[in-house]
Formats: sequence, C-alpha cells, structure tokens
Amino acid sequence: MRKKRGFTLVETLVAIFLLVILLVFIFSIFSTTRQGMRLSENHTNAAFLGRKILNEMYSIGFDNMVSISKRTYSLQGVNEGNPWVMNFDYQVDVVTDSIYNDKKTVWVTMEWQEKKGKKHVTLETVFVKLK
Repeated sequence: MRKKRGFTLVETLVAIFLLVILLVFIFSIFSTTRQGMRLSENHTNAAFLGRKILNEMYSIGFDNMVSISKRTYSLQGVNEGNPWVMNFDYQVDVVTDSIYNDKKTVWVTMEWQEKKGKKHVTLETVFVKLK
C-alpha cells in the first residue's frame, strides 16, 4: 500500500483561489472604510470652517451682518508625509426678521468636490439683537 503525502495540484489551486477571493474581499473592505473616513474628515472640516465663519459673523456685530456670495476657503495639511489642499466653497445667507428687525437667521453652506460629486454641509443659527 502506498502512503499519500502532500496535496494534489487541484487542492492547491482551490486553496489559492479561495485565498485570493478572501484577500480581494478584505482589501475592498479597507478601501470602503478609507473612503468613509475621508468623507467623514471632510464633513468635520466643513463644519469646523462653517463654525469659524459663523463666529466671524458674530464678531462683526448684529447690524453689520450681511449675506456673502460664494467664496472659496482652502484648507491645507500633511497626511503621512504627503501635503494636501482641500477647497471649500462657502456662501453666507442672512435673513432679518421682517416684523421686529431684532433677529437674524444665518445659514453658512460649505460645499466641496468628492470623487462621486459635490457634497455640502449647512449650518444654521439665529442671532438676536440685545436691547
């Protein structure tokens, strides 16, 4: 009787095929996760910049708050030794209360380009004139 040792060629090919399928699945998960992290980081940056603009609106005073047409804010940084620049277009809309003129609603819309199209974040707040 002959003892069988090792794997046949078919068994080895099936094992390699299954390993390749598993690796493709794992790498696709990493790719999707990385895209989600990048989108989340861009949302966070847009919200941060929008809040900064709202603070600037607050600092100029209630009577000087006016709408601002579309402008661009560039954010720069370094990630793993690679420099990057992200451009955010923003617009500020200010609407004064039509009855009492003591309240202004301010919207800041931040917009940026992603691979799958434009994304945006809108922040809204209300400023009340102190008497």
